[in-house]
Amino acid sequence: MRRGFLTELGAPWALRSAQGRLAGALSGELLRRGRDRVTLRWSGATGPVSVTATDDPTSPLGVGLAITQLTKGRGQRSLTLKTWPRSYVDMIDAKGASVRLGERLLPFTGGRNFRDIGGYETDSGAVTRWGVIFRSGAMTALTDDDRAALRRLGVKYAFDLRSAIESEAEPSPLKGLPGIKYVTHTYEIPLESFRTLVRAPTQAEARAMASEFYLQVAKLLKPYMQELVGVLANDAAPVVINCSAGKDRTGILLALLMSAFGVNRRSVLEDFRLSEVYFPVRKQMMLARRRDAARGAFAEMRALRADATRFGMMTMIRADPRVMAGALDLIDHRYGGPCHYLAKELNVSMEEITRMRAICLMS
Repeated sequence: MRRGFLTELGAPWALRSAQGRLAGALSGELLRRGRDRVTLRWSGATGPVSVTATDDPTSPLGVGLAITQLTKGRGQRSLTLKTWPRSYVDMIDAKGASVRLGERLLPFTGGRNFRDIGGYETDSGAVTRWGVIFRSGAMTALTDDDRAALRRLGVKYAFDLRSAIESEAEPSPLKGLPGIKYVTHTYEIPLESFRTLVRAPTQAEARAMASEFYLQVAKLLKPYMQELVGVLANDAAPVVINCSAGKDRTGILLALLMSAFGVNRRSVLEDFRLSEVYFPVRKQMMLARRRDAARGAFAEMRALRADATRFGMMTMIRADPRVMAGALDLIDHRYGGPCHYLAKELNVSMEEITRMRAICLMS
């Protein structure tokens, strides 16, 4: 997490753990330090805290293997926790407060921004389940070991939001893989809006254009959202959703989905911001210069650099929460909120949203 970027944004998103709950409640996060080691950071504990581990994200909290006990209200501790099979850590304190933690970024050798959206709190106090919905950039570079690990996650559906040209430039290893339904639809990215955005003369105009652009993209993704809702509402997860960077198209789709679950706006924006942490600007620029990306999503980035302004180009590349906040504010203003937007523009019913919540959230 880079302090400079957070300071520039006014830092409200820096106050919340990527995996825990609001300040004052029992919360924590897991950070991978090596093949068999993680650092557990925690805060908000009362009395001794029992810590258990399980490889089953659907199991009740606290029934896994006991691995340690914590005596302080906050701190950090190194734990032995193998990379695969994936483990989840449960903490339960003396007052019965509990939380389940998972690694936000999955440790794939060839992964690009591949992460789990579990552990985010909703306005009702429930949290999104771990191991149900994964988000990612292109998965072309996954190694054989990565692919084996991906199969262990039990993914049943892969929603590839990229265009045909992008998919041809960076083929998905999930296409044709037994046991996984690969979902793709044909659509055209509104390139004129895209070109206008990168030429924005001011930072404020660039952000406003990007927010409007996200709404255009959301409508283009209607077939994906409708099928995804059907899958989640009928308990057919786990699913993985990806585009090229795992940021813009994946970002707006999941911002809408998480909002429909009732995840608070602050956490929705935090999840969006993490794309810049896990797939930073320098890596995107390096990829744009590669020859084998000449026909992919990053080819347009390279082609537009000559006419682009610094404001427009950086707004396009970065994962600025203010852009996603602007898009969601537009939805609030024009439709009355994400659930009304999903109903009107994407034909998602409240009954489907209720079923998804029952499956994708845990108390």
